[in-house]
Amino acid sequence: MKSNFSEAHLALGNLYMARKQNQKAVNEFLEAIRLNPQSEIAFYRLGQTYRNLEQLELAQQQLARYAELVRNRRKQMAQSRSAIKQFILAQSQSSAPRTP
Repeated sequence: MKSNFSEAHLALGNLYMARKQNQKAVNEFLEAIRLNPQSEIAFYRLGQTYRNLEQLELAQQQLARYAELVRNRRKQMAQSRSAIKQFILAQSQSSAPRTP
């Protein structure tokens, strides 16, 4: 396993979580986040694992970060869609036949 591959740490964390080895899962999710701070799923899984460990404040912090990342991604997607629509509209207007 590549030590800098965040998806591998995420998968290992999921495995530990399924086996109820929650502290090992926390360590893997934290490493996944260190390697990819934008990993929504790693924050979500970490929050779930903290909840399983009854560390509710930490769980809430991680789940709040997850929600923030999801909001930011949706906002970026909406901006991209808007830019694409504007581009298509501008292209269709510039290629439309002009009437004298």
